[in-house]
Amino acid sequence: MNLLMIPILIGLLIIAAWHDFNSYRIPNSLVFFGIAIGLLMNFLLPLDEITVGLQLAIAGFAVGFLIFLPLYFLRGMGAGDIKLMAMVGTFVGPIPLLEIGLYVAIVGGILGLVIICGKKDLNKSPSHFKFIPSQDQLNISIDVQGSSSTHLIDSKTESKVPYGVAIAAGTMLYLVTSF
Repeated sequence: MNLLMIPILIGLLIIAAWHDFNSYRIPNSLVFFGIAIGLLMNFLLPLDEITVGLQLAIAGFAVGFLIFLPLYFLRGMGAGDIKLMAMVGTFVGPIPLLEIGLYVAIVGGILGLVIICGKKDLNKSPSHFKFIPSQDQLNISIDVQGSSSTHLIDSKTESKVPYGVAIAAGTMLYLVTSF
């Protein structure tokens, strides 16, 4: 990765983390702008030992998109988080992105634990960490005829992890330890 690209990537990640922390959303316009910048810079900058190049930037995009896609299907991450990882991939390429993925997973796990431990009721963990609903998530109602029905309550107090913060922190940790 070219040294000119590092401040741009860090700036984009800080903005994405700020949005995700405040609204649990990462704007598509920010991510698509970052993808365009990453691809364009890798196309325009001369190829040397630290420049990724357009082909590796595209491969980094694909790896970034695919690396956390299973977590999206398991409802552990949002689509914005997946796109943000793809954006990071356009800047660093596929091989460094795998290491960044490890850093992001570690930081995300720590962030998730902090959020869970920070809750007042430690027995209520986020619903996407459970496969079986707890008693307080079930609403059992008995009608006049004596038959009962059970359905899930849509919890508005579900803990969310702003994974954009973990992506930003994990990527910056990689940049600090690599350069």
